[in-house]
Amino acid sequence: MLKYLSFAALSMFFMTSCDSGGSNTQEFSMSMLFYATSASGEAYSIGDAEFHLDYSNAADCSITANKLLVPGMGNTTSVKYDNLVLSGTNSGFKLSSSSQATTKLVCGIDGPWMNTTFTAKDANTDILAMNRAQVFYSITNSVAPDGETVTTSQADKNLFQIQINEADINTANRSINFLMANAEFKSGDDAVVEDVATKNIKFKIVGDRLQFSATELPVYKRVSDQEALSAYKILNLSGTGKVGGDYSVSFVWREIDKDGNTADYQVQTTLKNVLSSTSTGGNTNNN
Repeated sequence: MLKYLSFAALSMFFMTSCDSGGSNTQEFSMSMLFYATSASGEAYSIGDAEFHLDYSNAADCSITANKLLVPGMGNTTSVKYDNLVLSGTNSGFKLSSSSQATTKLVCGIDGPWMNTTFTAKDANTDILAMNRAQVFYSITNSVAPDGETVTTSQADKNLFQIQINEADINTANRSINFLMANAEFKSGDDAVVEDVATKNIKFKIVGDRLQFSATELPVYKRVSDQEALSAYKILNLSGTGKVGGDYSVSFVWREIDKDGNTADYQVQTTLKNVLSSTSTGGNTNNN
């Protein structure tokens, strides 16, 4: 069963904090996708990252990557990056290794907490890590069959999530699920679609970019807490974006009525990693 996206997902982030002996520390763990490359090839794995932040000593923070698969190794391993320096950003924080460190690491948490990413260079291995379930606000343009264009940019419409699947991560068919909350691709009283999802979309990482695509996908909805096919399809899905940044996604949103008639909406959307990058206004309709 897919875990459908809701706005509450923005705060679904497990965190524990402690304050002892005058210190001010924070610890939390996230499920992560690890992508490692070296002269031996590439390796994808699903593990977790344990974060330790020390606000009293900003140069004594750490990240421990667990169940990391390195090219050429048969088993997963754990790697700890310590003596990291903490600094703030406009909407989150950043961890980085000191200039003297031989192991280079940069971690950025920007926008929703769930969109944590980090990169590390350890000896001859490069590591790229991202949270397994990343949430994005969007700026979406949809063109109806009659040529009407609807632009949606407020935070409570077209909220997207990319979920990395664990079951097939070590196969050539590694996949993601693509979820949409309050999808809205047209004007009118029936414009808003309830939470829907597509699944098992092939993806790959090239350099620092995640890419995914599919020719035709069924769209699922939730009915009485059960998954059911909807009267929609997604065609010609294509998406790409820098891990930790914005994504560009295009697809055809096909509505199918009870008589089998179809209406295709051409959708272009920019998935925004940071809420402040989007408008809080309403829809714009252009005929």
